Amino acid sequence: MTALAAIAAETLHDRVLLALEGARLELSTESRLQAAIALRLASARLVYMREQRLVEHGVTFGRIDFLLDGVGLEIKIGGQARAVLRQLEEYARCSHVRSLILATSKPFAMPASLNGKRLSVVDLSRGWL
Repeated sequence: MTALAAIAAETLHDRVLLALEGARLELSTESRLQAAIALRLASARLVYMREQRLVEHGVTFGRIDFLLDGVGLEIKIGGQARAVLRQLEEYARCSHVRSLILATSKPFAMPASLNGKRLSVVDLSRGWL
């Protein structure tokens, strides 16, 4: 990744965080939450692909909820921290993903980076406080 691409990814990563932090989003089901996040991203003029399959050289790294020009956004309402971390680690192995954001109503302690890629956690329940 070039230095310019790294700066662009960093800036986009922060723009996605700003679009999500403090938002009052529908948290009843993951599908409703994803729809609300899609509207939020669109209103922030952020271009994304939904349910993006991550494939590189014939190797599949999973299907991430949103991909925004190298910024992977995974949405979780529940789940076990260990399983979520394994899923994010798999995404981080793909070179198409330059940074990751976990948006969840149940925040987990996560490392600041995975495979050298920035990882941020957004606590979506804070929008309702």
